[in-house]
Amino acid sequence: MAQALPEGLREDLMFHLPERDVPPCNQKVFLHGDPVPGNILSEDDGLRLIDWQCPAQGDPVHDLAIHLSPGMNVLYGAAPPCGAYRKAFLQGYGDPKVADRLQALTPFYHAWLAAYCAIRVAQGEVDYRAAMELELSALRKN
Repeated sequence: MAQALPEGLREDLMFHLPERDVPPCNQKVFLHGDPVPGNILSEDDGLRLIDWQCPAQGDPVHDLAIHLSPGMNVLYGAAPPCGAYRKAFLQGYGDPKVADRLQALTPFYHAWLAAYCAIRVAQGEVDYRAAMELELSALRKN
């Protein structure tokens, strides 16, 4: 069943979204779907993604945007990623075209995640309120 957004949120989101055309992704990768801090384990030999209930194939920006989301990080007990972390992370990813695409789509991901969090708050999950506010704040700064 579809959930309605709280009064005025849709308009706020639409007002802050930039008008831009972003070409379709010409690359598909295997996606985790939910690469939040709670689904990443640190092992002696590196990091491991767990909880593979949302795998898919698609635009690599999807997983990158969720991983770098300020709201999703705070929701799972981590600090919002700072600019230096974001830069180092994307340099480590090693694909400048994907990094540029992420930059173009970031406001849309902030809006999507803010709406998602708002719906979770409306369902009684108050922990999502702080995440929603962080996503809205990031969107408004773009």
